Amino acid sequence: MSNCDPADKLRNNRRLLLAMEAVGWFHMTGKARAAFLREQGGQKTGYEDRDWHKNENPPFPWDDLLDWARINFATVDSVDVKWPDTLTDFLTQHRGNDGCGLLGLLQAGHGMVSGIEKNLPPKKPSECLGQDATHLWLSSAFGQPVRHLLVNPPEVLTDAGWQALLTEIRRLLEELKSFGTQSSNDVAAWQRWREAAIGTGSRLRGAFSSTLAETRLPNNDVTLWDQSYVAAALFKSAVAGAVLKGNWTDNNLKQDTKWRLLTVGNGADHYESRAVRIGDWTGTRLALDDFFAQVQNLVEVDLAVGSLLYQDGSVAVFSFPATANQKKDDKIKDELQTWLQGEIDGFAHALGLGTPPHCQISEPTRTLVPMTAQVRQVKERLAVPLHRAWHIANSAGNSHVCPICLVRHTGRSNDKQEPCTPCKNRRRHRRDAWLDNRLGGDTIWISELADTNDRVALLTLSLDIEPWLDGSRLDALRTQAIPEWRQFNPTLSTKQKTTANPIQPDRPFASLVSYVKGKLGTYDNQDPVLQNLQAGCIASGGRPRSSSRSS
Repeated sequence: MSNCDPADKLRNNRRLLLAMEAVGWFHMTGKARAAFLREQGGQKTGYEDRDWHKNENPPFPWDDLLDWARINFATVDSVDVKWPDTLTDFLTQHRGNDGCGLLGLLQAGHGMVSGIEKNLPPKKPSECLGQDATHLWLSSAFGQPVRHLLVNPPEVLTDAGWQALLTEIRRLLEELKSFGTQSSNDVAAWQRWREAAIGTGSRLRGAFSSTLAETRLPNNDVTLWDQSYVAAALFKSAVAGAVLKGNWTDNNLKQDTKWRLLTVGNGADHYESRAVRIGDWTGTRLALDDFFAQVQNLVEVDLAVGSLLYQDGSVAVFSFPATANQKKDDKIKDELQTWLQGEIDGFAHALGLGTPPHCQISEPTRTLVPMTAQVRQVKERLAVPLHRAWHIANSAGNSHVCPICLVRHTGRSNDKQEPCTPCKNRRRHRRDAWLDNRLGGDTIWISELADTNDRVALLTLSLDIEPWLDGSRLDALRTQAIPEWRQFNPTLSTKQKTTANPIQPDRPFASLVSYVKGKLGTYDNQDPVLQNLQAGCIASGGRPRSSSRSS
């Protein structure tokens, strides 16, 4: 027991939470087919990605492999859990609006990840944003074409690749069923299963990362893995919120569901700036990696309350539940935050970290846009180390202070350069890890990058994308080429009438600027130019020019 009622309740329902996360990973499996891309590209194949299971022979045993969860979790804390009529509903109705109980929570998570980006203006804007089947590209987040998916298909889009994917999903669900029916409390075993399922080398992740979930520009960098993983994270946290709240029957569950963001940070910059030798920083970097790995295991598997959404060298952000009852929710949030802070403090102490970590939980939200501000706030909070009471172990007096960490005494009075025991161990940490083949490389040196005198220059370049991520520059995410817009739109249509385009074709930019300035004083929402510009739509035959989304 943890002396924290919400944490104990989450642990008692770990099997349910991890099973529902798996449902989130698999619920859009039908998009991993070439027929889905052809259908989205304008070729009427008749393929419906939500009914993929019906086309398998023999039928894929989806219900059989998940029914253990419904049997074991018909109630939670003596409260009836609202399960869908059939578990196949998770596959077929995740885009709906009328679900309650677990189905409504999946609809909320799916809509948050997949639906919001499709909230397009009226007048068939998808016609100008869609890619046809002859130009269906997977691209990088910055617009670089990576692969023509139908000309040079990845393995998953072949018949053999599809069958291999289904075999893998079946294997994972069978293992999940085995764990779930045994009431296993072995956190390490659950962690190994989850890592094998969605780790960096897993078949599922590799297959879903090689094809698209969204084929409209500029979303041709959104892979099926992107959408599936984040939808699963939000679904998992939403179910955790229902476990904590005990309410499964809200008829407006999809609309009422909100989330929080859990951000955990540690002052990595201080360790880098204090390093005397390169081994001081690389060894500490490994210790910080161990710290975040322990935090991730606590949140994702031990409590199963959320999933990692973002991580850099200093902070990690996880999905986190929010309940509808604000007063009760704040009490649960405060209790969990205090408990989590104590747990992550213990991780940092055990690793000998000289600065305290920080744990922060955001206000309820229906969007992930506040993540950027949350990360910035935590980093600002960690800008000054030792910002709260922090016991430093191995702090022997009457000796020099360690020249690396500057917080521990070395135990020696005759050598100012001698590091303390934890810092000395970190210097050897990277070498020992390489000798034990835990780094996965042939060398730990960088001579191949250095000049003849073993000198290396480090160039740091940065691109400030935060204003785009937090929404303050949202209008810059997509732009139109004004000459092409004028060329391919000689007439403009509104609900009332069709008129000639008043923008002069020989000087379209200056003419458009002048026209819009003339409309600023008395805005007319029926104006044909303003209506068509807001829709961002180019008539049939036009070629939209879209800037790449920042990622």
